[in-house]
Amino acid sequence: MRTDGPQLGDRLDAQQMEETPLLNRRITYLPLLNAANRQAINQGDVFMNEDMFTTNGAGRRQTWFEIDGANGNDSWGRQTLFGNLPLDAVQEMTILNNGFSAEYGASTGSAVNIITKSGGSQYHGDVLELWRPSALAAALSGFNSANGASGNDIVNDALGRAHCRCRAFGIEDALLVAGENSRETKGSPIISPLDPTVFEGAYHGWLAFLRLDHQINDKNNIFYRFNADMFEDTNPNGIVGGNSLPTVDRISTAGRIRTKSARQRC
Repeated sequence: MRTDGPQLGDRLDAQQMEETPLLNRRITYLPLLNAANRQAINQGDVFMNEDMFTTNGAGRRQTWFEIDGANGNDSWGRQTLFGNLPLDAVQEMTILNNGFSAEYGASTGSAVNIITKSGGSQYHGDVLELWRPSALAAALSGFNSANGASGNDIVNDALGRAHCRCRAFGIEDALLVAGENSRETKGSPIISPLDPTVFEGAYHGWLAFLRLDHQINDKNNIFYRFNADMFEDTNPNGIVGGNSLPTVDRISTAGRIRTKSARQRC
């Protein structure tokens, strides 16, 4: 809470975000830590790498996103953040819920200000891999190839997720590279007598981030940032399953790439 104005919100640093249990490591779930933000009832289009939320009763299209001082809104209807970022690439995230400054533009929802990381003082990196066998998630569902009523009544669900981060630092240049890969295979039972079987739908999602900082002099530096958000789903929203055969299936793909360069004065 700021004492110089009616601005309420939450500020999260890198350590807080890293220590917070976060669904699928998606930073768009972090605003839900404040009760003013609620998950949207209708998620709209299939944004598999993000979560949509509402603030103080406003619509799910009303949130303002800003990344490193630049507009981060999705230009198509402002559905959500244009191009999500890996958790390892975020240095600071501030979620303002009401009474925020006009610098964030016109919005009746919240304002989310994201600052990305630069390279560190030494070279280091880490790699994390998560894998879940299909039987562990589906064993309690009770569905099989004979009783599944829809494509969401899964009989097997294998999940894998990996992320990596590398930071390097030179005399004048600093580099940060981060990425995440998510993959999931779901078996949807088809109960139609025409072709009773199990349809395997696969989802793959990628988040990539690169930032290069160059120190011009003691008071000025310039940086370049690249980030990409892509996914592919061969059975979106469980279309195939139950009485729906594979002939009604469609493959959903999406990709968002964004670059930014800026000069900063210290």
